[in-house]
Amino acid sequence: SAVLAANPLGHPHPAVQKAAMEMMNRYSVVLRMQNASIPGVVRAFLQLIVEGNDASVRSRACYLMLRVIKALRGCIMSHTGTLVPCLTVILLQDSLRVEQNDRLQLFEATGQLLSAEGLSPDAKSEFLATIVVPIVEE
Repeated sequence: SAVLAANPLGHPHPAVQKAAMEMMNRYSVVLRMQNASIPGVVRAFLQLIVEGNDASVRSRACYLMLRVIKALRGCIMSHTGTLVPCLTVILLQDSLRVEQNDRLQLFEATGQLLSAEGLSPDAKSEFLATIVVPIVEE
């Protein structure tokens, strides 16, 4: 919790940001025990994806966020309602500065969240519609 409070992902240097992301991925098991910290960590990854100046940091953030979400799949369901809308906003941005493969990882991360146990079929349909309908209408 002291590491999360220090906000290493918010550091301006790309090497520190990458090291912090790797650490969050490696120790994602700790997040299982500190369930309330999960949304903040995922939002920090999203902030690096949207606001990061370094393309390699943005790319690594997409990949490692997907890994963290997969690792936390069993305990992330309670946060799906707050995390999916954040991802949806990012996925629907035309000005998002990420490569196609990175965007695919963001879609996969969203799919991981939507496939979490305990989420009602109606909620899944609603979340999917907010993502798919704008894309299809383009």
